[in-house]
Amino acid sequence: MGTHTLTPASPEKLQATVRKVERYDAYVTGFADARAHVSHYQRKYPDGWPCEVLFLVQRESRQRSTTEALAAARTQRGTRVVTQAFTLQGATEYCRRLFPAVEESPRGPAFALLSRRGPALQPFYGEAEHRVVNDFVLDMTAALSAANSALRRNGFRGAAEPASKAPMLDFLRKAQAEMHRQRAVEVGHV
Repeated sequence: MGTHTLTPASPEKLQATVRKVERYDAYVTGFADARAHVSHYQRKYPDGWPCEVLFLVQRESRQRSTTEALAAARTQRGTRVVTQAFTLQGATEYCRRLFPAVEESPRGPAFALLSRRGPALQPFYGEAEHRVVNDFVLDMTAALSAANSALRRNGFRGAAEPASKAPMLDFLRKAQAEMHRQRAVEVGHV
């Protein structure tokens, strides 16, 4: 809430807000696994969404001061994590722009958000993605079958079918049925 030190009282007392940014920067950009180039943040949150640190302050004057301290941390200390300072009203407006409005739904707001169509929010898993996943599973199944046939022809035992094959095929069938159902609802056939 903007109560940390921005200007050090003495050379021994570092700026608390800048130190916080440095700790977030180390977490977001520092490697947990240097060989794999995976940061601590990526390990904890593998979804690929970018990280942004928002500082909530009480007054606009404090927002300006905090924004200046954050800019100095980027230029003088080389921090790379994205940071911004907001008043409560500014943070509310900023977050509203990030998230589309949620319509009412008999299944709740989360369902309305996930099922909404339009340019503001595209489905994460739609028909195009389904085709790619389905084709991949079928191609891999065919490749395993061909490899096993070649192994057996040469006197070797084939590899076992993966235990996940049946559940994956079941999921693909259910996803396809749900997409057909949603399309029927959208065009008014249900």
